[in-house]
Amino acid sequence: MPKYYIDDGEDQVIVTAKSAHYACVLALLSGKFSSFMVNGIYRVSERGFDEHDDDLNISSEIINEVISMKLKINLDKFIKRYDEEKRKEDEQ
Repeated sequence: MPKYYIDDGEDQVIVTAKSAHYACVLALLSGKFSSFMVNGIYRVSERGFDEHDDDLNISSEIINEVISMKLKINLDKFIKRYDEEKRKEDEQ
């Protein structure tokens, strides 16, 4: 299986997976990224973390949708609820 180098703008991870999209899903579900991204882009490469002409830019919305379908949850609602709870905790 190919090795993918994934950059979300904050974290960089390396994942072995059968496809670039699946690599993003695995990286998120395994906790390799510090958080789920909303309205962002994952840059995915098979060549390393430097930028290449053939890098893929994968929308976080697509990855979140795949995760939502696999886990049978509404990830957007889950993230919003988490953000609201965190904000309340920070205010206390």
